[in-house]
This record gives sequence, C-alpha cells and structure tokens, in this order.
Amino acid sequence: MGLLSEVLGAENRIRKYVRETPLEYSIPLSKLGGAQVYLKLENLQVSGSFKIRGVLNKLLSHDNARDLFVTASSGNHGIAFAYAIKMLGLDGVVFLPENASPAKIQDIMQYEIDVRFFGKDTVETEAHARRFANANNAVYISPYNDIKVIA
Repeated sequence: MGLLSEVLGAENRIRKYVRETPLEYSIPLSKLGGAQVYLKLENLQVSGSFKIRGVLNKLLSHDNARDLFVTASSGNHGIAFAYAIKMLGLDGVVFLPENASPAKIQDIMQYEIDVRFFGKDTVETEAHARRFANANNAVYISPYNDIKVIA
C-alpha cells in the first residue's frame, strides 16, 4: 500500500473521532517566509495536539481490541494515547521517563490509564516499554516510527 493510500485510509478511519481544526493565516510568518503561511490549529484537538490522529489511526487499524497496548512518551503522544485508549475502551500502559513534566503527567493520568515511570530519558523509557510489550505479548505503539502513526 502506498503512502497516499495510507493517508486516505487514515483519514477515513479517524474522521469521526477528531475535530476538524481551522487554518489561520499568519501575517508575521507570511512576511518572514515571503509566502502565504497558514497555521493548522491542531492544538484545538481534545488531546491538545496533532498526535491524536496517528494514535487513533494505529489503534483503529489493529485487529484485536482485546490486546494490551503500550507506548512510551514524554508528553503529547502519551496524552493522545491515554485519551484514545479511554475513548475506545481499550487497555493500555504509558511509560514515562522519571523526569517527565508534572503537567504532562497530570494530563495523561486524567484518563485513568496505567502510567509507569522508567529511565532518565526518552531513549531508556522507549527501550524499556518495547521490552515490556514484547514480554507481555502487547502491541507497542511508537510515537514516530510507524507508518500508521505518521500517515
């Protein structure tokens, strides 16, 4: 399946779950760039970022809703993951680095998901989350390294 097909499939899967956010013309950025620049206001998504689109596409593309889903994040991906897991009634675990932002932790925990802390940075956290997923036959959802997440 080509990238265009992936993107169109993603749009069809997630359409009813995400907000249609506006484009806003930016005068200062247009002047700076010498072209018309519009900002896509994905900060208006329920989860506060565009990350909800990729997370939902990956979860909705998966065949077995009874599986355990796992991710690692230091912020917006974790918030989107937690929101999507709760909204879809799935089971998930978010791994965060030990030094994660208290505000991001609070935003994730409001969705009543299993939150675990590991590692001094996102590299350690992600490696641990992947090992956990493998050991528990869970589905690891990467914040960046998956065609379903980036489509």
